[in-house]
Amino acid sequence: MKKNITMTTFWLCLVLLTITSCTNISNAKGKSISKVQKIHVEPEGIDTESYTNISIAEENPMSIIKKIYVEGEAEGTDAEIRVNDIPIIYLKAGSDVKSVLIEINLLSGTNTLSIIPTGKEGAVITRIVAYKVGDWVDGRGGETLLVLRAKKGKTVTGTVELSANRPEWEWLTADIVTDNTSHEEALKFAKSYYKSLKEGDTKVMVEALLPLHMDESKLDTEVTLEVRSKEIRDDFTGITIDEKWKWDDIKDIVFHAKPVANGRLYELLREDGSSLFRTNLKDKQGRINFSRMIGRKDGKWQIYR
Repeated sequence: MKKNITMTTFWLCLVLLTITSCTNISNAKGKSISKVQKIHVEPEGIDTESYTNISIAEENPMSIIKKIYVEGEAEGTDAEIRVNDIPIIYLKAGSDVKSVLIEINLLSGTNTLSIIPTGKEGAVITRIVAYKVGDWVDGRGGETLLVLRAKKGKTVTGTVELSANRPEWEWLTADIVTDNTSHEEALKFAKSYYKSLKEGDTKVMVEALLPLHMDESKLDTEVTLEVRSKEIRDDFTGITIDEKWKWDDIKDIVFHAKPVANGRLYELLREDGSSLFRTNLKDKQGRINFSRMIGRKDGKWQIYR
């Protein structure tokens, strides 16, 4: 059974892992490895201790040998964790360490990791970590690439350099949509797409999800657009008779569109922080959640994350 890791234990593990990784990398042969370098982070809200960044040793950046995750834990405050300004984890105070695979959000070269606490007290720890395929993803193992710690409500951002030749994700060429007109367009699309989900209109869904599915195919060539389209059609078979597929009326939902991804996407969230695009079961474990970040390219609004 997975143990609940305290903030102190989690941090000590990260320090030990960093020291171990430095030793292992210095002894490696035949691989191109970046030098150990200091991480530059915003000075407020974190300890004055030095953080160390160890660039991952990899012959092929898209190799399945290692996969990269972001992990985080919070005490005394909730917090949002972003990678390249894309929301990845919403941490609840006192919850167990959360780990999320982030390969589809990583860029060639400089990548940012941010902690955005919601309260003025408490502490948050997060790290970007590489695990070998088959290793237990537990918040303690792996090869730490970047670790940040925030205190007393301070937003903290750090950077890590990763290998080149990563895919050119679809959202990187989406429009900047922070103006008022684009915001209104986003809300209109969100309501329309919600209705399509509720009605089980798979044709609309397949078209709307194209950018996300294209990015998934870049990570795994076996996950073709045809495969994803078939999955959507299969998932929505018989939705009217299954209790878990019950929906709210869009007119009764209060939601907002939050700019993310450096102004290229909107994240669609309800008042309670849950995704706009979800079924309405009160039991959170039984809800079905759908991708919730939208963007516009060539005049067309679609789902990107």
